[in-house]
Amino acid sequence: MWLEVSIEQSYDSLPEQWVRSSDIGLPKPDAVLFFDVSPEVAAQRGGFGAERLETATMQQKVAAVMPTLRDDSFWKTVNADGDLDTVEKDVFRLYENLNREKPFESLEKI
Repeated sequence: MWLEVSIEQSYDSLPEQWVRSSDIGLPKPDAVLFFDVSPEVAAQRGGFGAERLETATMQQKVAAVMPTLRDDSFWKTVNADGDLDTVEKDVFRLYENLNREKPFESLEKI
């Protein structure tokens, strides 16, 4: 949902408050994994540019909006510039460290 919000905010014609309010009240995720990959590495990977939103301009706009959505209480950044095995190990380590005893919460803001 954060990617959707960041993309929608990247279009200048949509009001920011309207875009951000769409998921308020939904269950708060245990974690949001943000796969941070440099534009250079992303462009080298297979299939980049096949999607209509995979343009350098749109990627820059989304990258600028994403930090404004971040909530450090559950948002985790994964360095996705590495090879598949390294990224997979980082993700699994984050998964292992999740608090499974945490009570249910709702999203209050995005």
